[in-house]
Formats: sequence, C-alpha cells, structure tokens
Amino acid sequence: MSAEKRRKILARWVVTAQLTLTSASQIGTEDSESADSTFARDAKGQVVLPGTTLAGALRSALEDQLVGYRTKDSGGAGKLFGDMKYHESPLMVFDAVAAPKSVAATIRDGVRIKPQSRLAADGLKYDRELALPGLTFPIRLELAVPEGEVWAKEEALLTQLCLALEALAGGHIRFGARKSRGLGECRVSAWKAKRYPLTTLDEWRAYAKTDHENPLGSVAAQPTLRAALGEHYPNLANQPDKRQALRLEFDCSLPGTLLIRTPGVRATDPDMVHLTEQGKQLLSGTSLAGALRSHCGRIAKTMGWNDTLVPSLFGTAPEESKNGLTASRVQVSEATLLESEARKQTRVKIDRFTGGALDTALFDQQVATRGQVQFTVELRAPEKPSQMGLLLLAARDLVEGLLPLGGESSIGRGVLKGRVTAHFPDGGAPLTLAHGTPLDAATITRLDNYLIQENGK
Repeated sequence: MSAEKRRKILARWVVTAQLTLTSASQIGTEDSESADSTFARDAKGQVVLPGTTLAGALRSALEDQLVGYRTKDSGGAGKLFGDMKYHESPLMVFDAVAAPKSVAATIRDGVRIKPQSRLAADGLKYDRELALPGLTFPIRLELAVPEGEVWAKEEALLTQLCLALEALAGGHIRFGARKSRGLGECRVSAWKAKRYPLTTLDEWRAYAKTDHENPLGSVAAQPTLRAALGEHYPNLANQPDKRQALRLEFDCSLPGTLLIRTPGVRATDPDMVHLTEQGKQLLSGTSLAGALRSHCGRIAKTMGWNDTLVPSLFGTAPEESKNGLTASRVQVSEATLLESEARKQTRVKIDRFTGGALDTALFDQQVATRGQVQFTVELRAPEKPSQMGLLLLAARDLVEGLLPLGGESSIGRGVLKGRVTAHFPDGGAPLTLAHGTPLDAATITRLDNYLIQENGK
C-alpha cells in the first residue's frame, strides 16, 4: 500500500475495566460430555469472553440508543464499529480471560413445557453449564483516532464509545445464551482510560512499550467512565435515547412454598431440591417467562384474540415458525429469594383404589419456604397497545396470587402476592397494581384502552 493511501493515526485511546457477572451466564458454546452446552474456555481451561461477543453486544446497544429496539440501523453505529462497504472499525475489542480465582460453575437442567397441556415435551430436556455470579473479566478496548475524518472526528467517535460503554455499565447489556431469560447480567467497575498521542516517534515508542496484559497499570481506577475520561468526556446532552420499553417492577412475598426442581448433587440430598446456587434460593428467569407466556396464552384464547399476539411477545417456537423464528420481546430477570428458608418435606403417593400408600412411592422434597422477591419484566419495542395490555393483565394475576410459578402448582406451590409498578414507554404516569386493591374506574379505563384495539374488542 502506498504511503498516500495509508491512514494516519493521531492518537490511540486505551480503556480498561473489570466486568463482573451478577447472574449466571453461558458465554460461548463447546461440546461436552457433562452437558448439552458449556461455555468457552482457553487452552488452560480458563473461561473466555470473546472480543467478538463483547463488540457485538456493544454495537447492538449503541444501535438501540440511536434508532431504537428492533429497528434497522441507519448506519450511525458504523462510524465506531465499521461498515462492510466503506471502512473497518477504528475500535479494537480484545478477548477477556476470566480471573482464575473467580471461576465457579454449575450444571443447570431444564425442560420445555407444552403450553396446551403444561406437561414436559418429549426429547426436550437439556443441561447447560453456567458460570455463576462473581466471575470477573478484565476487559480492554482501544480506539484509533485518525487524522482528518477518515472515520469520524475524535469527539464523535468518543461520544459513541461512551454511549456503548455506559449502556454496559448501566446493566442494559447481557452476555451469552438465554439473555432474555435473566442470564448474563453484569456490572462494571474500576474504569481506566488514557489517550496516547502518536504524532512523533517517541510517542509511538511510549505506546509500544506498554504492558500488553496490563497497559494502564499506573493509572488510578475510577468508579465511572465519566471520571476515567476526565476533561475529555464528550457532551452527551444532545444524544437522544430512542429505546422504548414497558418496564414492570415486581415486589412480592412468597406466603407458602416454591419448587423449581433440580436434582440433588449429594447422596444425602432429597429426591427433588429447589433451585439453589451459591447458597441462595432462586426464582429463575426461565420459570418466570414460561409461566407468563402460558398465562398470556390462556388469556388471549379466552378473549378470542389473534393467535399471533403471544408469539409476538415471547418469540416463536420451532413449530410456530411458519414465517421464520423471532426473538422474544419480553426480557425477564432472575431473582434471589430473601429471608427464605429451605424446608424438607416427605410425601407419599396414594393408591386411588385402596386409599393406601403405594409401594416404593415415598419421596422427599426440599422446597423454598416464605420470603421476599423483587424482579423486573421488560417489554422492548411494543408494536401495539394490546401487547402491553396483555402483559399487564398477566402481571396483575401474578401479584394477586392467580399465576403460580414453578412446579406442583396444583397443590398450592409457587403463589406470589405483592405489587407491580408499570413504567410506560411514552413517559406516562406509572401504574401500580397491588394485591387485594380493587381497580378504580380510571385504571379500568386505562387498561381497556390498551386492549380495545385487539380484534376490535
């Protein structure tokens, strides 16, 4: 390549931080004899967050802010992340290898439930290896600043980088599989940033001599990206956020018991154990999303609404994919049961004919008993009011104790009671629905307005 066609780099930004998982996660996938899918590891067996995974998540988050959820990118994110037609990305995102002492994993099993019968589907049981919360990755990014406007001006590039990284710091990005079902949540800390000017040979030498694994070792860590960038932090006041979502915040109590089944890991464990990881009893995102989907389906069928309404919320299953698979618009979080106790219960199956106990039908269960739980459900980019209305109806039934979660709901397990607060994408006044509180006329009218457009009813 001739000297005239080479791009001239004026400076290079180096940004590092510590990314820590706050929920279980499956990052990457590899074949394994112990599970259907496992997360990616390097040759030493350490868990790896690939640079491609991080870069893709950052680009998607930036596009969401610039043009909105599920909207085709207008090309604005191409300045920072490259464009197949015009130029490569000025941003380099490195692979991140987890700190060895932070690695802890578990095998979580699951099964697909048929919505019609609420029974397990044949051949659709799976096991996943998940990295547990606390896994820490040292992330590193470098931004090349060109002379002139080969890609864009430095301020424009830095502004887009800040938007993407603040989405990461704000918890808007999840990693790995089953992101919409509560896995892959993270937080970021220990931000560091430094600008290396590259206009002279001595400046190039100074940059080249930096430690590859710890390039900013002498730079003081900051709690936020804004503080790390200091005076170079661009003005983000004029950057509109195009993301639209209905956000439901639940604050509930468990008056009885909850059982999300997992097999015991020790010989002395009961036959069935409630999902527990790192000593904490969990309400899994898959159980929550599955119950909401099933209940929304029952409501829609009872009301005679269009049968595409539920798949438009929760995504399409393979047998529903006549026009291709679509991802879920509903994002749920996993939650920890607080002030809850594990209690062992012994049960026996009764012979219906004799009324006596069946032979070899004695079994033990370890269930979660009582406690408090908080979780969120988010509907991203709702297409029509009826999608929000249907989800609000299901949310109200959940806090009223009419939508049990987990297994053995037929004997009273999994009932939650509490309240849900809805925050609307148009910025309207929040709506709170609470257990035992009758709906006033204004709230009924408001809910009706969300649903009246569905099939004209």
